[in-house]
Amino acid sequence: MASKWIDVFSRSEAVVVSPSGSCVDMVHHHYPELFPEGTREHELAVDLAARTFEFTDFLVNQLHTIDVGARYPVE
Repeated sequence: MASKWIDVFSRSEAVVVSPSGSCVDMVHHHYPELFPEGTREHELAVDLAARTFEFTDFLVNQLHTIDVGARYPVE
């Protein structure tokens, strides 16, 4: 699965944004470890890890957006 994910998402240089923190954690902390250093797969995994973000982290820390206009009317 990691190889396929890397293959698909390395075709673009865009950021990858996911609504799942656990998926982003896997990409950041484990995908680079799955492939031996010095291999193309390892380098792609490291590159993708650096540009993969959890959705709210991306909004707040990359786009500097803290108000998206959402409201929850409480009565």
